[in-house]
Amino acid sequence: MFNYAVKIQGLLATAESLSDTNPEAAANYRAKAEELMREYRIAEEEALAQDVAAVVPIKVEMLLAPVRGGLNRDWYRRIFSRIADHCGVRFVIDWRNGDMYASVVGYEGDVRYAQFLYTAAFLMFSTRIDPVWDHALPEAENIWRLRNAGIERRVIADSAWGSGAGREAKNRSKVQRVYLKECALRGEQARAAGLGHQTSVYRDAYAESFVTTLGTRLRMAREATDTVGGGLVLHGRSDRVDEAFYGHFPHRRPAPTDVTPAEPTPCGKCAKAKSGYCRDHRLMAWTAADERRWQARTNSPSARAGQESGRVAAEGVVIRGTEAASRLERGGHAIEA
Repeated sequence: MFNYAVKIQGLLATAESLSDTNPEAAANYRAKAEELMREYRIAEEEALAQDVAAVVPIKVEMLLAPVRGGLNRDWYRRIFSRIADHCGVRFVIDWRNGDMYASVVGYEGDVRYAQFLYTAAFLMFSTRIDPVWDHALPEAENIWRLRNAGIERRVIADSAWGSGAGREAKNRSKVQRVYLKECALRGEQARAAGLGHQTSVYRDAYAESFVTTLGTRLRMAREATDTVGGGLVLHGRSDRVDEAFYGHFPHRRPAPTDVTPAEPTPCGKCAKAKSGYCRDHRLMAWTAADERRWQARTNSPSARAGQESGRVAAEGVVIRGTEAASRLERGGHAIEA
């Protein structure tokens, strides 16, 4: 079984490396991976039909997000959550020395594909929105990468010319000039343009758009009709993964459904208030300040630039089977032949 997983991962990695330079060859590698994926899933199920212990779910540890980086790392958890649901694996998050890890449980092919897909998504996401200065790259390219990620000119100047360089206005202006020139050389519109650029708004909009777009593409892959092989329905697979998951994490098993939930304790302050709600439980009115913040997060130039950047980045993640995939039950999404 493992040989299948290794071959599939190798084919998908090759396809990704050729996506920009040789799209036709990349498509051929993805098609071959599709064939092997279907064979792998069928082989697993045939082995299980003969001996239920022949193939069992595995548990793998994955590093989701390292300590470094200025972006809220919960975005990485949300990205992996979309991928895990698509691949039919279960996971829990834990922190080790500031790094975020996932303990992933599922059938080997599904886990390996989740690893590959997350690696592709992580690289696309982090290098676009959470980059660090790379001394192997030219100065202008580094400035373009960091500024396109919405990072402040002051921070970029410190990275380029030493700590404290960003305090000088001439260096902050130089960062912007280099960035605009690099955008012009690349024939693209500057996304972080002008003094009104709001870094936090841009980065949050980018991350939200990336996660949403990736989730949409995964759903499209899952729901697309396979015109060649038909749907591959694997009954009970998700239940077996759930049982393996609860074996590793028994405290995650849901309570029996016949247990009646306890009634919430009434709030004494609410009972005394004329409106029926105390200060802690009253409904808050939408204020003009709330409206301004919402507009800044969704409709400002910085927000729109971030949304577009996140969408483009997510569309660059290699997802096999988007054009021809079959619908599977939850827990059987990883191999959509």
